[in-house]
Amino acid sequence: MLNRMPELKSFLKDGEAEWYVGFNVTYVTGRRAVMHIYNEGGSKVEVIDLTVSKLQTKKALHALMAEEGYVKKSEEAVE
Repeated sequence: MLNRMPELKSFLKDGEAEWYVGFNVTYVTGRRAVMHIYNEGGSKVEVIDLTVSKLQTKKALHALMAEEGYVKKSEEAVE
């Protein structure tokens, strides 16, 4: 499914999503790209199916991360 969404695939597989503090990517072969958001207590509060959303560009994905409160790591931490 990600092959039809090159920017989403690149964002997830090339490590761009992990530029954010507290964000981890887990790959499950054959499954949809789904973002699970947890509160500070560890309870799931939201699920976003990235394959059916309008988040088709990296710019939109970075905007979603900011909207959800994720903060980018420093450049040194990303490298």
